[in-house]
Amino acid sequence: MKYLRLSTILAALFLMSAGALFGNTINVTTTIQAAINSSSPNDTVAIPAGTFNEAVVVNKQITLLGVGPTTIITPPSGNGITVTANNVNITSLKVTGATDNGIYAHNVSNLRISSVTADHNGNSAVGSGIYVDGITGTSSLNSITATNNQVHGISIGDGSNGVTVNGGTFTGNGVSANAQTGGGINVHSVSGAISSISVIGTVNSSSNYNAGIILFAEPSGSISGVSIGSSGTITLSTNGSGSIGEGVAIAGNVSTVSITAQFTEGSLTNGAGVAVVGTDNAGANSPSGVTINGSTFSGYGLSTPAITLASSSSSPQYISTNPVTATGNTIGADGFQTEDLVYHKLDNASLGLVTTNATNLYVTTNSGSIQRGINAATTQTVNVGTGTYTESVTLSKAITLAGVDTSAKINGSLSITSDNATVSNLVVYGSAGDGITSSGKSGLTLTGVVSRDNSGSGAVLTNCSTVAITNGSYSWNTVQGINATGGSSYTLSGVTASGNGNATPQGSGINLKNISGTSSATNCTANNNHFHGISVGDGASGVTISGGTFTGNGTSGDARTGAGINIVAQNTTTTSNVTVSGTISSSNNTTAGIYIFADSATVNAINTVSIGATGSLTLSNNGSNGVSYNGGAGVVLYGKITGVSIGNTAFSKGSAPGGGLLNLGDGTVGGSPSGTTVSNSSFSGYTSATPAVSLTDGHGHTSPNDVTATNNTFTFPVAIKVFLQGPYSGGSMSTALLTGGYIPITQPYNTAAFGNYNGGESVGSVPANVVDWVLIELRLTSNGAAVSRAAAFLKSDGTVVDLTGSSARLFTETVSSGYTISNFIIVRHRNHLAVMSATATTLPNDASAYDFTVSANQAFGASSMAALSGGAFGMYAGDATEDGFVTTDDFSPWLVANTAGASGYAVTDFNLNGFVTTDDFALWLVNNGLGASSLVP
Repeated sequence: MKYLRLSTILAALFLMSAGALFGNTINVTTTIQAAINSSSPNDTVAIPAGTFNEAVVVNKQITLLGVGPTTIITPPSGNGITVTANNVNITSLKVTGATDNGIYAHNVSNLRISSVTADHNGNSAVGSGIYVDGITGTSSLNSITATNNQVHGISIGDGSNGVTVNGGTFTGNGVSANAQTGGGINVHSVSGAISSISVIGTVNSSSNYNAGIILFAEPSGSISGVSIGSSGTITLSTNGSGSIGEGVAIAGNVSTVSITAQFTEGSLTNGAGVAVVGTDNAGANSPSGVTINGSTFSGYGLSTPAITLASSSSSPQYISTNPVTATGNTIGADGFQTEDLVYHKLDNASLGLVTTNATNLYVTTNSGSIQRGINAATTQTVNVGTGTYTESVTLSKAITLAGVDTSAKINGSLSITSDNATVSNLVVYGSAGDGITSSGKSGLTLTGVVSRDNSGSGAVLTNCSTVAITNGSYSWNTVQGINATGGSSYTLSGVTASGNGNATPQGSGINLKNISGTSSATNCTANNNHFHGISVGDGASGVTISGGTFTGNGTSGDARTGAGINIVAQNTTTTSNVTVSGTISSSNNTTAGIYIFADSATVNAINTVSIGATGSLTLSNNGSNGVSYNGGAGVVLYGKITGVSIGNTAFSKGSAPGGGLLNLGDGTVGGSPSGTTVSNSSFSGYTSATPAVSLTDGHGHTSPNDVTATNNTFTFPVAIKVFLQGPYSGGSMSTALLTGGYIPITQPYNTAAFGNYNGGESVGSVPANVVDWVLIELRLTSNGAAVSRAAAFLKSDGTVVDLTGSSARLFTETVSSGYTISNFIIVRHRNHLAVMSATATTLPNDASAYDFTVSANQAFGASSMAALSGGAFGMYAGDATEDGFVTTDDFSPWLVANTAGASGYAVTDFNLNGFVTTDDFALWLVNNGLGASSLVP
């Protein structure tokens, strides 16, 4: 208050000084009107403190000067002050209690009113604190205090031009229930044009019945060029009463309005910060060129929006169809919260668009429609907030449709009908047909999109080009996950497509059909799909599958289903130039890890397929009993296929009945794979019934063309039956060492006599029925170096088993050429003479073990086998020195051990009963007399 009084005094002194320069000072002694009447132009009429019960008319170019709010004019009727002359100054006084207006001016120019208080005027229900119309020139209303006036604080009417409201306080105006009353500052055009109105300085317009500032042009009038807050601070708070109220209300034929202000909502149940409305429910006379910038909005909500383009959000009336630019404001914490505080085109398609961000639009569940967001956009990104939107959406523009994350969901479908459209981080689900569709479009991007649980496919792209699908999931759809047919240049990266096709026989995770150009699927995951994980074919060319996981595909028993990766040509098509590379795992699929299938050799062909040229592929446990190709395989080739190269691939059988590589012909029409090569790959666990590589499957699918196999490693079971002479009795061998707990849990052949074998075989406990450890060796030639060695267990019935005691021992061998393995088999024991098979044996031989026990001729050199009871044969006992001979050198260690009463796991225990006794000497004595020796070269 101190500062207000000081400014008032300074203004008065200035004007008095100016009066001295430009005119005389007329002091009011009786009435103000008498002083005015006696004055001359440019005079100052000085009014002292006091109350003047009179209506004043200023009809001369004078200054009316009071001493502040203690100079009070209370007219008995009509207006407090009526101005009819140009160039009038009114300052430092108070007008109150006027029946009509506190101050009224009509058709004058250069009017200046400053430091005036207009309070409780308009008792006839038509009056405002200050009302001017037809005001021209350079007019200003400075530091006005207008409170509790019946209609408005300040009202500027028809024909006004160049009026500035600079500073002031406007509170509690509009005390009637008339919805059109109650503006702190009101600009109202009925039939004449109003232009160039400015509200600047420190203005507080609060708690008015309708609005802090009203701009209202009726159809026959117009308002243009209004600037609110270009300087200073405009505060508009708690305006309105009941169900109406705005900080700024703009209605009708209004154009070019700029607003910078601080808005506070207050306690309204249905108001707004800025309301921009037309004059009917079709948008007639909608305001245009409205700009809001640098403003703050506090306390607004859904029913009391910060900015609205209709009179009510619950039942929109008096709508505006023109856009509003509202960038650079503080409305909500982020774009989504801001959207919920703006009522416009995204809430009601009939309204104009309020742009709060130059490059982004925001859709929330409160606005309720993604489609309205797309329709409203030109180049902006349409951001979709958390929640479910039940609608079918058409993306018809080259814009980005972006979910805030995958909590933004479309319960319906998404159709992309524009080139160069982008969709990111959205969920599409529950469509009665396909989730996402596009036909004939180019430059499409889908990033982080989820399309699931649709009655059709997750995404159907037909004849599209330059399509990028990155990350995201296309899973649990009735048909395909992604079905791309025709077009060119598809790039998929990090996509998951799992659980698709649950109600259709053709439901794959990813289907790339009849596409050209350069396409790729990189590091994708396709698991548990009804048909295939990923399928490339029917005219496709130039496709690379690089990296990825493909597991458990093919849930039906159809022989053609269930490939992790499927490459196909059918329906008179040719598929060519397909590459499978990188780090790939394709396992536990019904038919094959990789299935290459040319349906009819007369018309179809698959040409040039590269598998594993780079990276490493793992194909494990593929195949099922329901598959007609011998239970399936890691890779199945069937039909007219040319130029398949396989490298750097790990084939592993697991428990599935499938083989490794099946290279099969179509016996009905004669088409067979040709030019198939496999190199630098490994095959583990395959058997004679399910071979690592096969050109026939026993069902009429046979290829006359060979497979070129070089530098591959095969891990296969070797079945052996052999007896040890020492523990043998009556058709089996004693397990006394096991019973006595003497057999070590770690293999014992890491000594010089056995070439310091360094295998890591070890068990927690020795399996049942085990006699002892043996060392098995494989050779390509009878006198060649070992190509594979392994320690194993020998059971009492003579079978050699793995460390579990239940299966034939596996051996690993690298074969430089071919895929048929023939080896000499050598069995070594720590105190029996080693034996070798008489001939090289085709391996794996799990279906028919190599049996040393049936004939001496089974061993290389018949005399290297000891004859046993019952017509059996076994390995000679008594080699205590482990040098391959039974001699007196072996007697000496026996004698020492026998004398000491040795027991346990002793090399001189020739009968393997856990004790060194004369029974062991008897075995040695016989074999020494025979001059027994190992004949293994």
